[in-house]
Amino acid sequence: MRQLSRYCAMLFVLLGLPCNANGQASQAAGNDSSVLAIGHRGASGYAPEHTMASYDRAIELGANYIEQDLQLTKDGVLVALHDPTLDRTARGDAVNCKGLVIDKTLA
Repeated sequence: MRQLSRYCAMLFVLLGLPCNANGQASQAAGNDSSVLAIGHRGASGYAPEHTMASYDRAIELGANYIEQDLQLTKDGVLVALHDPTLDRTARGDAVNCKGLVIDKTLA
C-alpha cells in the first residue's frame, strides 16, 4: 500500500496538485473557487477510454486536466486502465485477456 501512495503522490505532482507526505491530496492554498474541467479517462463518452483519441478530444472540449486510472501489473508497471480486471476492455485469448491486472505482466 505504501508503494501505491507513492504512485498517487507522483500523479498529483505531475498534475500540479498539492499532496501531503503520505501521498494523499491536500487542500490547495487559498480559497480559489474556480471550476476545473477534468476529462474522465480523457473524453470517454466520445472516444475509447484511456486512448490518445480520448485525451485529444478532452483537450478539444476544454479539459484542464485528464484523469487517468492506473493499475499496477505483476511486474511493477503502471498501466492506464480503469478496471482492476482486463475482462471488460481487453480482447483476445482469455488466458491473456481475463483476470486481475495485478496478476498479469505487461507482456
